[in-house]
Amino acid sequence: MSYIKHDKYDKLIWNRVRKEISSNLSDELTESIFYLFFKYNVEIIKSHEVIEKIMKSRKFSYIKSITTLDESLSLIATNHFCSNIKEKDVEEIMNEIESFLSLTYGFGGGEKIFLDPKKKIELYEKLLKNKNLIRFLDFFTKFNRLAIKKSRRKIKHIVGVKYDVKLGNRISNLLLSEVKNLADPYLLLDFLRRYSESKLLNYEILENSEKKELVICLDVSGSMRGKKEEWAKALTLAITNLSINEGKKVHIIFFDDGVREVKEFNKKLSMNDILYIASVFYGGGTNFEKPLRKAMEYNGDIIFITDGEAEISKNFTNKFIEEKKKRGIKLYSFFINTKSTYSLKKLSDLSLTIYEINERSAEKILDKII
Repeated sequence: MSYIKHDKYDKLIWNRVRKEISSNLSDELTESIFYLFFKYNVEIIKSHEVIEKIMKSRKFSYIKSITTLDESLSLIATNHFCSNIKEKDVEEIMNEIESFLSLTYGFGGGEKIFLDPKKKIELYEKLLKNKNLIRFLDFFTKFNRLAIKKSRRKIKHIVGVKYDVKLGNRISNLLLSEVKNLADPYLLLDFLRRYSESKLLNYEILENSEKKELVICLDVSGSMRGKKEEWAKALTLAITNLSINEGKKVHIIFFDDGVREVKEFNKKLSMNDILYIASVFYGGGTNFEKPLRKAMEYNGDIIFITDGEAEISKNFTNKFIEEKKKRGIKLYSFFINTKSTYSLKKLSDLSLTIYEINERSAEKILDKII
């Protein structure tokens, strides 16, 4: 007997997906957890401690809003939960599921990403079964939300920021007056109608509008491997995502002892983009001059993230400072667990050392650049 009331259709879906689930729980409980994620209306007919913990989780309502009536996502949520429940607590597992679903659903741009069931399962295999990617994705989800939150406050809190108001449906660019409408059940219906018609009040920041590019120099040398790499990449992608929402083209320069690769983005990040950035690594030594020289090929402020030390020639320093001043470009340098080198600090408009690899340190950086 199931712990959750279900009908023939629910049972049909369950029988179709049950072979894909690896569970440490009883068949009865596993089936009930699937219904918990899948069914539109959940009615408990027999209580169980695990089900109660899931429903009390602060992440449940968000997860449920995405998995409801979605066979493949309900399967993914059930499989990940049931295969990890003996090793992790409920809240930790729910956090991991929420991070994955945030990526699948979309983030900040107000666009839901629809995937066919096969692709959803493939993405699950890549993400939720790889511990390094789980940590990266957790960082990315938090940093992305933090960046969007700070961007929304930009107009209200920064004196002198120039902006224009246009009609659209970009959730990340809503005026605060529109956000307040979400709290009123009557105004919410009007909000949804205007969202479907692209008639919501959206802001567009005009300050520095001549700079339509942003350059991020990301250190992928050997010493960055591990948590530093995951944190730096997650922060890089959060900044990239926000910059794209503001209409900028972003160039990410991967460097170690040379420029290894440059990725360019001018539209919403796809899941393949995110997985690629999360996975790419080179592991050589460290050189600062080569990525900075490459960065000057573009017309935008430069964010430089590293944990290394490298000297920069006097000749290049003078040319860089002169060109930066002429073009009105700023250089933000962030050092992970190491102090800024004198030569790079001399080039930088802002130089900051990060001693803790966590959400608070990411917020400190976002405060400086947003």
